Amino acid sequence: MKKMRLKLLIQCASVVMISLAVLNHPTMAQERVPSVSASHVVPAEYLRGVGYAIDERVEIRNNRYLFRVRADYGEFTALGLPMLELRLREHHAIENARVLSRDSQIIRGAIEVVRQTPAGARTLLSDPVGSLRRLPLGIQANVNTIVDPLERRAGTKARRELAAAIGADPETRNPVLDFYLDQLAIRKNIGRSATQTGLGFAVPGLGLLATNETIREQVRNTGPRQLANDVHRRLSALRIGNQISVSFANDLQLTSTEKLLFVSHLETLKGVGRLEALVTSATNAKSEASLLSQLQELELLANLRRRFVIVDVLPLKIPVARLKDGRFIGVAAVDIVHDAHALSGYVSEFRSAYPSQDVHLLVTGSVTPSARSILQEARIDVLALSQTSGVEDR
Repeated sequence: MKKMRLKLLIQCASVVMISLAVLNHPTMAQERVPSVSASHVVPAEYLRGVGYAIDERVEIRNNRYLFRVRADYGEFTALGLPMLELRLREHHAIENARVLSRDSQIIRGAIEVVRQTPAGARTLLSDPVGSLRRLPLGIQANVNTIVDPLERRAGTKARRELAAAIGADPETRNPVLDFYLDQLAIRKNIGRSATQTGLGFAVPGLGLLATNETIREQVRNTGPRQLANDVHRRLSALRIGNQISVSFANDLQLTSTEKLLFVSHLETLKGVGRLEALVTSATNAKSEASLLSQLQELELLANLRRRFVIVDVLPLKIPVARLKDGRFIGVAAVDIVHDAHALSGYVSEFRSAYPSQDVHLLVTGSVTPSARSILQEARIDVLALSQTSGVEDR
């Protein structure tokens, strides 16, 4: 018993020492908060387009890029590349809706939705999870939603068809896009004409939210309630507990499209242990950025499963796959690993759980030299999908 206590004390002491070393590492202590140029991290074709432009200077917040986008209906931010992808898809859908409507009153009404809050687009299109269901009553009253309360997020079949035609999620949280979908769906036969018009539209994106034809057909032709029942059934087939499955399937923060994408990735992990923690984590996400990060991490796990035999996924601050060959690979959805405090969290949790094993950390973005040095000192091998950071100290 005394030996076990001594071993535990040594492990705890080593974790504390590593954490302090991370926070006080000379290279990190001297590094100023950096910024990057948008042109270094965003494909050139997406830097600007019809009705929008991304500011060139991009700050870094919590290991994510903070983009500022200027659109003709206001200025908004996007925390992280996945969020930027979502916002650009929404903006493109809004432009498609404008072309389809050819109605100046609807366009003015959509802009008024933004102007009716003091912060305008900064509030309505900010990072925390939100939708018209959670906006102040005054704004809700001014947005003429025509959807049935039971399936109010996606609305009628005509609205779903319209959303598919313009490249939108029918359950969008974007109030401007939601307004367009409601107003255009009121028109007679809009579903038929929208389907025909939408064939020529191309939706830009960075890949995370790209859906296959099966998912697009499901969302277009099936209401959210039936889709939720299908998600529940598929989770049950993966031996996810009933309470967790029901909670995820009926969660109002996730759209049906996001649920279907999540489950399709999760199904590639069939047979892997401890999947329930991934589902619970997605249900408990506090922001849109967090939701998208978890979807991105799940996609990484799915890709790992195609190459390695995964025994189970450890529910730490980030998912850690334990491989059959004894290795551990953590996956982190970040744009750039830079922040010392975030590094401390990763290192401490890894080492408290596995004080002696070598751990690999797979990140979606890039890693600054100082951050890589700190992780290597903690015997964590970093595998970055993007090796070019373009970081500049300002």
